[in-house]
Amino acid sequence: MKRENLKFRDHDKDELSQLLEGNRPILSTSTHSPPPIFGELEGIAHRGDYDLSPTHTSTRASGSIYFDQELQLKLKEQGISPEDVKSKSR
Repeated sequence: MKRENLKFRDHDKDELSQLLEGNRPILSTSTHSPPPIFGELEGIAHRGDYDLSPTHTSTRASGSIYFDQELQLKLKEQGISPEDVKSKSR
């Protein structure tokens, strides 16, 4: 693959989904078709930290929160209140 058959194009902010900080497709062309027609070969997406952000974690379904069940059992055996068991094992 020759460098002259490749080009990069950064997406504008209004082209990005809310999850993406940036996106940079790699476009390539075939030397067999005059005029050259570029098509996307690969996309490089920068997702940022959306999955770890407080906005995302506070709005996601409660079913996706993990509780350490072994720790819950140990805390219950120690006589810890149910509210503290829940908060400490989250």
